[in-house]
Amino acid sequence: ILRIAEDITGIARPTATRPEKKSFGQVANYNDLVRVADQWLSEPDEPLELVLEDAFEVGDKVAILGQSKARKTFFSLQLAMSLVSGEDFLGFKVSKPRRVMIIQLEVNEKHFKRRLRRMKNHFNTQTEHTANLAIINGRGVEFDWLEILKQINEFRAEVVIFDPIYKIIEGDENKAEDVKALLHNFDIITKRSKAACVYIHHDAKGYAGDRQATDRGSGSGVLGRDYEAFFVVTRHRDDDESLVVETVFRNFKQRDPFVITFDDNAFYINEEIACEKLTSSNANQTRRPTTEALIEEAISWLHPQLADTTVN
Repeated sequence: ILRIAEDITGIARPTATRPEKKSFGQVANYNDLVRVADQWLSEPDEPLELVLEDAFEVGDKVAILGQSKARKTFFSLQLAMSLVSGEDFLGFKVSKPRRVMIIQLEVNEKHFKRRLRRMKNHFNTQTEHTANLAIINGRGVEFDWLEILKQINEFRAEVVIFDPIYKIIEGDENKAEDVKALLHNFDIITKRSKAACVYIHHDAKGYAGDRQATDRGSGSGVLGRDYEAFFVVTRHRDDDESLVVETVFRNFKQRDPFVITFDDNAFYINEEIACEKLTSSNANQTRRPTTEALIEEAISWLHPQLADTTVN
């Protein structure tokens, strides 16, 4: 039965021993893949099914990458809340409400529920919209690709978020062949469910801001190439609550980097501070005070009696 299921889905069920690479996927019928250009171009283009406008659509692979403790999970959770409610996500327009499944493998279930509730309250997300969001709390549970695919299809998810992927790599994340097997399974998920796959990955140690966005990420460089959309978050040079967001899109125009700040359980775009990443060259510099702090210091120096006055 298991072998038949594997043949149908193309996804190999994890075993106690490391599977052979041949077990991933299934042999394609290449007659179904060949397109003769003149005939193909005579057919109308298929309409785009955008999830985030000018970023990615259903069936795409999306990577979110950042350093440890950079609030990547909050970032992805805010993305999920925006998608299920049809609200804009950090300047990206959401075309319509989507059904989203989060497969979270790292955070304690009780704490994840608290994060979810706080973000729901922040955005005042309605119950009719949270009904479009499903969470699999898979921490401490053996990961089963066949069961995951079943749950995705039963929920009719249009976007699936895997957080984080180091929990589901079978093998060594530094070896391209092991990473390719994981990415191939994502391809199978997108093909069998039509959902977009969003995966969360962590940066290598050191100052992430020193590296180009496409060279970021722990392990094999394959992870930094196989996607339609790429969101990279880096600690801000001056503000511990802020991140610099860089994007890479395969099919759409690139967007300039921008700053987001975490406040009241969610991120917002912050245009008040410079878009400067923390790097090895500026890490030891004194953190620059905010404009408000400078004004308060000036008032205190010029008029000591106004030292406690709040600057509006």
